[in-house]
Amino acid sequence: MSLKNFIDLHIHTSPDIRPRKLDDLEQAALAEKMAARAIVFKNHFSPTVARARIAEKLHPGVQVFGGVVLNEAVGGLNLAAVKHTLGLGGKIVWLPTLDAANHRSLCRETGGIRILDSNANLKDEVLEILDLVNEGEAILATGHISKEEIFFLAAAAAEREFPRLMINHPEHKVTNLSIQDQCDLLALHEVYFERCHSQPDGNGNYRDNLEHNWKSIQEVGYESTIIASDFGQIENDRWDTGMVEYMDFLHQHILDPIKLKTITHDNAAMLLGLPELTAATV
Repeated sequence: MSLKNFIDLHIHTSPDIRPRKLDDLEQAALAEKMAARAIVFKNHFSPTVARARIAEKLHPGVQVFGGVVLNEAVGGLNLAAVKHTLGLGGKIVWLPTLDAANHRSLCRETGGIRILDSNANLKDEVLEILDLVNEGEAILATGHISKEEIFFLAAAAAEREFPRLMINHPEHKVTNLSIQDQCDLLALHEVYFERCHSQPDGNGNYRDNLEHNWKSIQEVGYESTIIASDFGQIENDRWDTGMVEYMDFLHQHILDPIKLKTITHDNAAMLLGLPELTAATV
């Protein structure tokens, strides 16, 4: 199955602290070879915008974007990091992931970053980040914050009519959003759910999440779905192999070409600010 014009908003590449399957240039070359339209590099500790621009210059057949994860390495909820990332053309600002208090709690660790203050209100800097990302016409992604924090963030996004809030891997153990939770979020605000190919199995390996994703798409809807990989782990599939498998699965289960194009192309393109493609080009 072709990956022609597919957009992947979540790929981990090296250089990184953790070993990765491919480096920036290898991933860009592979995406170009598979005729993907755009990819986004994510790194838990380092901004990826400059890296993405170099990769795209060497592989101009695919658009390559980057962003910043607001973990402790960049100062946490750091307005300067957000401003500079957006100024460089960054497309995604991720809220804390490995340094989120929610993530650390699940790992039986203390500390970490919360986006709520002691009175259970969104911190002022989070609201400022939301406004900066909105002004920059970029995506704000929830990272590994808690369910409670996600709902508060969605409410604030609704008040500001912020259109590009992406919920990372809702079924992942760190996010843990049920189908009902996802429907409740959609009732609160128009958000987008990133449905990734694989999830950790708890034993250091990864299992495909395709059947679970299909059930979620049916129950939550196509309009709010984005297909992504979250690939890059050395224990996981290679990007081309895994995403071709994902596309094959979707083509077998989704017979309506408009719905298929919505979740594999249109929603991600809209979030990135790219023009919508005609059906004939997908």
